[in-house]
Amino acid sequence: MTTTLILTVTVVTVTITITITLRKGFYEILSNPRRTFVTPPGTGFLPRETAQHHQKHIVQLVRHALRDAGVKTSEVNVEMYTTTTLLVE
Repeated sequence: MTTTLILTVTVVTVTITITITLRKGFYEILSNPRRTFVTPPGTGFLPRETAQHHQKHIVQLVRHALRDAGVKTSEVNVEMYTTTTLLVE
């Protein structure tokens, strides 16, 4: 039986962070890179700029996760996307 490699893309807008998690099965985390958008002091949450930040970094984060885990895209069986809040540019 082959172990399922699960690529999870999680956008957590509460902390304005985008996280890519590559897991083996359901519990073993192989890689978990993330990027956080930090707004200028006093500006609060900036939805448009946060969405642009996530769009800018998503591909490099996926590549980073695959490289760190030593996994090829052809080995990933499942892709999931989750979010706490929908960000629309």
